[in-house]
Amino acid sequence: PRETVTSLVLVEDFSEARYISLLTTQGRIKRVELSEFASVRPSGIIAMNLDPGDELSWARTTSGDQELIVVTAGGLALRFDENAVRPMGRAAAGVWAIRLRPDDQVTGFDVVNPDGDLLVVTAKGYGKRTPLSQYAAKSRYTQGILTIDHTRLDETGPVITGRVVDPDDQISLITTGGIIIRMRVSDVNQMGR
Repeated sequence: PRETVTSLVLVEDFSEARYISLLTTQGRIKRVELSEFASVRPSGIIAMNLDPGDELSWARTTSGDQELIVVTAGGLALRFDENAVRPMGRAAAGVWAIRLRPDDQVTGFDVVNPDGDLLVVTAKGYGKRTPLSQYAAKSRYTQGILTIDHTRLDETGPVITGRVVDPDDQISLITTGGIIIRMRVSDVNQMGR
């Protein structure tokens, strides 16, 4: 099969981050001890077995006691403790992170900063940020809670990304037409869920 790069993880010190959490677009998550990737051949090694049609799209390093947040195209977000996903070997397929609706898929994944905001952006350029304190931690493999008005998705387009941000961060949005828009996170309206 033809493969493309979908995520990059910067690891300066293998002793600081203990795990790498991997997530697919169909909602499978896997947590692997980072030491499993300390020696990688130039040709690469298997990080996760995938179901047909699924894609590994996100990789995040964690310390072992953090929370994760998953965002879907349909406007749902699920926050849960990373320990809800037991560490697995590289060949494992993982477990379900979020219970997706039949026509939904994962579009965002990040590590929670309790003082940060969740920034969601839709395909038609609508964006908002919401304090992460408004997303209570739930059990893994539940449906999550609304983060954007799902009745307006025809107007706004589906959610294309969800990222944890701080007000002093800057973001760059890139359109399919090659236009880059750069702005301060603080310029994006902060709203409730």
